[in-house]
Amino acid sequence: SIYHLVLWDIPASQCVLRVRPNLDILPSDKSILDAQGHLWRMNDDEAARQILPERLKDLDEYDFVLVDYSPSASILSESGMMYIRELIVPVSMNHFAVVGFVQVSKTLRDIGRIPDHNVRLSKIIPTFFDARRRKDREILESLQRRFPNTSPTLFAKTSN
Repeated sequence: SIYHLVLWDIPASQCVLRVRPNLDILPSDKSILDAQGHLWRMNDDEAARQILPERLKDLDEYDFVLVDYSPSASILSESGMMYIRELIVPVSMNHFAVVGFVQVSKTLRDIGRIPDHNVRLSKIIPTFFDARRRKDREILESLQRRFPNTSPTLFAKTSN
């Protein structure tokens, strides 16, 4: 798991699990909190940010590597952003999700200033959108104004 990758320096190729042909995962569970704590205790933010890029580098055999992490700003998510080349962010149509996204976009901007690291926000995907709710429409319009790469709504909320 990510825990073993971060804390025990086990190669990513040994942590990957085959789900089905052409789909492997590097799983995570609640032990990821221990991995996060380990990165905080390093007392060296730059070294902590380099953990995932360094430990995931042996995944070159893959055409795509998708990294899924929480929307909150954390040293683990920063380390993940140091590994990726582009970011696709799902954003729920609620205030807290938008605040989390703003944190992520600021972190991404800061990481983009690091020499030899080119990462871009390629797509924002609105989720839990209900066209009947004015607040949802306002949030979507605001995202589309500020971030032109916001997708049209693909994941509409259909429950009452």
